[in-house]
Amino acid sequence: MKIAIPFAVFALLTGCGGSGGAGGVEGPEPGNGSPSINDPGSLAILEGGLEIANLTAIDPDRDSLTFTIVAGDDRALFRLTAAGALSFAAAPDYEIPAD
Repeated sequence: MKIAIPFAVFALLTGCGGSGGAGGVEGPEPGNGSPSINDPGSLAILEGGLEIANLTAIDPDRDSLTFTIVAGDDRALFRLTAAGALSFAAAPDYEIPAD
């Protein structure tokens, strides 16, 4: 069984860059552009499979980026590598959903 679901980005992109701010506090440099993440639209998810998507992002300042799940009641159900590989923590069962 396969289900198509709209994709909502629930990941935070963090960029490395900047030389630090006043008082030793790190922060973006003035004029540092925000990264943008791809939006795959909708995804077809196979029942019993783990892989969901490989996310990509672009930083206009060419800073390195890291993907992180930061919020949501269901975040424990997913895994997201720093490189953007999004997957289920356990394979979904559409007839007997855990959530």
